[in-house]
Amino acid sequence: MNTAVWMTWRELTARKGWTLAGVLAVASAVALCSTLEILSRSREEAVAARTDQMGPPLKVVPAGITSRDLARFDMKDRYFSTKTLLQIQDDLGSDVRAIEGRLFVRGFMNGRLVPFVGVDPSRVSSPFAALGGLEGEDVALGSVLASDLPAGPGDILSFKGSRLRVAAVLPSNGGPEDLAVFTTLERLQSLFERQGMLNVIRVFPRQLDKLGAIEARIGARVDNVSLIAPRDPRGADHEIGVVLAGHRWALYAASAAVVALCILIWSYLRALAGRLEIASIAAMGGSAIFLITVLAMPATLLGLFGALIGYLAAVAIALSVDFGSAAPVAFSGSLFLTIALFTIGPAFVGSLPIAVRFAVREHVGTLQE
Repeated sequence: MNTAVWMTWRELTARKGWTLAGVLAVASAVALCSTLEILSRSREEAVAARTDQMGPPLKVVPAGITSRDLARFDMKDRYFSTKTLLQIQDDLGSDVRAIEGRLFVRGFMNGRLVPFVGVDPSRVSSPFAALGGLEGEDVALGSVLASDLPAGPGDILSFKGSRLRVAAVLPSNGGPEDLAVFTTLERLQSLFERQGMLNVIRVFPRQLDKLGAIEARIGARVDNVSLIAPRDPRGADHEIGVVLAGHRWALYAASAAVVALCILIWSYLRALAGRLEIASIAAMGGSAIFLITVLAMPATLLGLFGALIGYLAAVAIALSVDFGSAAPVAFSGSLFLTIALFTIGPAFVGSLPIAVRFAVREHVGTLQE
């Protein structure tokens, strides 16, 4: 084996032009695939992280309440205490990025039945930034309700003998919130005499792929509640990702075939040029296995060098395109090992037919020439 390694290294360094051409051919294919893979993975991870950050909540409601009831703000006069919120928060701990309690009730205002939503401004997680600034007599009106009343910022409304100051009109989101009055949780509990009561707990998982486990834990540890799970917003992205991954694998297979073909041609031309040396080794007692090793090892090393140079070139390209997202992926050892294996393997396979052919052929005629 030491002799085969020495002969391989001597030949690669002696024929620098052949070696450089082979390495560059392999490195080009590796750089193309590696750049695509690094950028694709970094974008996928960035999208997944953003989806987790913006993902919808799991809603915990009193037993018997359905998603239809919730959309109509019809909680059927069912509640649970704030202790339930604390219990869920203690059980889930760091698995959630946010958790908040809300109170949904309905009451008559200006002769019409209006849904009221009580939120805790210090804990609220909502695209409506105005909800975080509510205090005292402040309310925020849904856009449709504000148009129907009509009322706008600064107006004073009366409800059950109490003053409500319109602090903001929320932008429309096409949902039932457009019809609601939002105020602080403490204020709403006081207006409807529901001190210490909630009927909606919004749980935001830190990672959406843990949503099922969180549902199971809440269902097992908290009594008399129903769980309303959100649709997974990653569903469409996942389907697109599967399709794109299939396309990438097709490209990788084509690149592996290109590497194998390049090595096949390189190995044939190299063996043809060195057929007299091969015949001499056979005449001196070199076995077929030894000759196959001597002929296949340079191609395998070529694949290794090409993988290293191609991957480094891909890292440089990917970092220049999107440093922040690409850096964690580019310096992943597992990715480089995968690329290296998928390069060295085709390189070895491409060289093997030529190595076998020249190792087992009749060498006497070559020496007689």
